Amino acid sequence: NRALVSLNIHRALVSLNINRALVTLNIHKALITFNIHRALVFLNINRALVTLNIHKALITFNIHRALVYIHTYKASDYLHIHKALDCLHIYRTFISLHTHRVLIYPHIH
Repeated sequence: NRALVSLNIHRALVSLNINRALVTLNIHKALITFNIHRALVFLNINRALVTLNIHKALITFNIHRALVYIHTYKASDYLHIHKALDCLHIYRTFISLHTHRVLIYPHIH
């Protein structure tokens, strides 16, 4: 009887140790899975941030390009205005000259 009781106690302790080991193993598996998930979440966050920064950079680049175009157009507008003013000035000079000639030499006309 004593031997059987000892055997049963031994078996119970072995079972308890196996159960403890399995519980520990499951906890370790859970922690590993959790860490993998955390790593994947961080990876996705980093990817999202990189994508966001790329988009920001592209938006900034497009704004700068737009500003460059605006400045280019402004410059060409100024150039056209100056050309127009030059033409107007030349035309006025010719008119003045012509008027002057008409007034000085009325008999020619």
